[in-house]
Amino acid sequence: MSSPKDDLINIAPWIPRGPIVLTQKHVQHQWTPDTVVTKTDGTTTSIAAISEGKNLIIQFFYTRCNGTCPGTTMNLRKILAMMSPELRKDTVVISVSLDPERDTLAELKSYSEVRNLPKNWHVVKASRANLEHLLKVTGMSADKVDSKTQRIKHTAQILFGSKHSGHWRMVNADKSDTRVALEILQITFEGIRYKNPRVPGKRLIPGQKVKVG
Repeated sequence: MSSPKDDLINIAPWIPRGPIVLTQKHVQHQWTPDTVVTKTDGTTTSIAAISEGKNLIIQFFYTRCNGTCPGTTMNLRKILAMMSPELRKDTVVISVSLDPERDTLAELKSYSEVRNLPKNWHVVKASRANLEHLLKVTGMSADKVDSKTQRIKHTAQILFGSKHSGHWRMVNADKSDTRVALEILQITFEGIRYKNPRVPGKRLIPGQKVKVG
């Protein structure tokens, strides 16, 4: 399913940590990564199939990570809990393992169960070739396992967007203010283009305008 013809999202992979999205990329309206993945129950599917008709959040992680991954997962749980029931119903999270050689399906299932991840949160793995291609088309970066530390140096950003809006952005979820991150997700899913984010935590009220570009 995944092919070199996929549209690239050329987002700088090493973005300084902060509470605000620092880059945005608008791609073709119907774009969604079509990478083949395996779910914890052994089912083979694709990111496009899992997220069909939904807003999509992609997180890259690995179960042995004791750096940014736990914080990102925790904040994503908070963000989902803060969503309106309607928005939460229309959103899926896909956590893709960066360590497919070591992360077994049993470990991925345990990772999901221990953290009590909701039904709309899918923890998956891909073949090494499919993972590398997914990293390429999403503009993300990750090293192989360090033989000495057994760790993987990788970007902490999450990628999110919607086929409906055609907008895709990134935010550093492990250190971001969850209120700000939620607002950025909402306006991205709704298709609002902007240059300057609002004051952190300030809610957008009906009729309020944001600077767009």
